[in-house]
Amino acid sequence: MTSATGPGWELRCGRYQDVLGDVVADCVVADPPYSDRTHVGRRTGSEIRQSGIKYDPWSEADCTELGAFVGRINPIFALVFCDHALRPHHAAAMGAAGRYVFGPVRWVKTDAAPRMCGDGPTVSTEDILVCRRSAQLPADLRGSRPGHYVCASTNHGNTRNYDGKAFPGSKPLGLMRALIRDYTRLGDLVCDPCAGA
Repeated sequence: MTSATGPGWELRCGRYQDVLGDVVADCVVADPPYSDRTHVGRRTGSEIRQSGIKYDPWSEADCTELGAFVGRINPIFALVFCDHALRPHHAAAMGAAGRYVFGPVRWVKTDAAPRMCGDGPTVSTEDILVCRRSAQLPADLRGSRPGHYVCASTNHGNTRNYDGKAFPGSKPLGLMRALIRDYTRLGDLVCDPCAGA
């Protein structure tokens, strides 16, 4: 296993099932691959163009495995980015793991690309599945949270992986900071089992 550490963080390289067996976290924030519908490409008129997503999509079984992982480490909150096709599977898996699943929280992208073929609406939102332990929340985590987050999808240059290539599916730093602010307390341990590149 390859790993790296820094002030307040640790990176473990490998499949989360293999390298995170000893983790106990206060919050899980995961951005796993989306469904094959998202990964296979996008249709523009009669032509299918590749989406640029080169890693494998997830299936219902992958959602079930992530739900079991979250149930085992039992964080207070778990947040999972997903597309509309996998959201029901993630919700079922989290429910089976004893989590209370909330209605969808939306990330509204202010810079969503138009649907170039003109045959329907643009995709300007992504789902964030939010769930929590069924037990009562600690007093310092009680309170209402936003039902949506609004920000651009661009990272202003931060969407590149270690070798400088553009990395599809990355999330903007401002959005991630807002989620951590809203679902954790100072000093909480956050686990991201799907950190990607």
